[in-house]
Amino acid sequence: MRKLLQIATILFILWAGIALGAEIKPIPGQHLRQGEIAPAEGVLFFQESLVAIANALQEREQLRAERDNLQAQVETLKVESEELQIAIANLKEANQKLVLANDKADFMISNFTVILGMYKQALVDFREDNKSLRNELWWQKVLGFIPVIGLVAAIVGGF
Repeated sequence: MRKLLQIATILFILWAGIALGAEIKPIPGQHLRQGEIAPAEGVLFFQESLVAIANALQEREQLRAERDNLQAQVETLKVESEELQIAIANLKEANQKLVLANDKADFMISNFTVILGMYKQALVDFREDNKSLRNELWWQKVLGFIPVIGLVAAIVGGF
């Protein structure tokens, strides 16, 4: 408990030293007591106070100009933001159309693949049929000469 009291005392002394050591700026102007006549120069203020007021007014005008400039920038950014929102909506629509076109292209490619497979199978079947027809034609040529040979034999043998 004693340690806690010592720490609190030290902190209070430090706080008091910092508070009293801080620079206290006087309030501009001149205090008037009841019944005193106000000074004519500076309208209740000393020369430094007039300069401070003039500087504050000038700073206020600069801040107003800066505020107006920032408001104009905000309006410009709002217009640009609306244009960007429109552009984003257009891009989303174009993306949907692109996805649809991509799906159609995939469907067409799958159909082409099926047709190509059918064509290859028909080509294989055609080649097999062509080969069998050639074999059949060869046998017909060979066997087609038998009646001619028999006719020649009959002629030679004299009927």
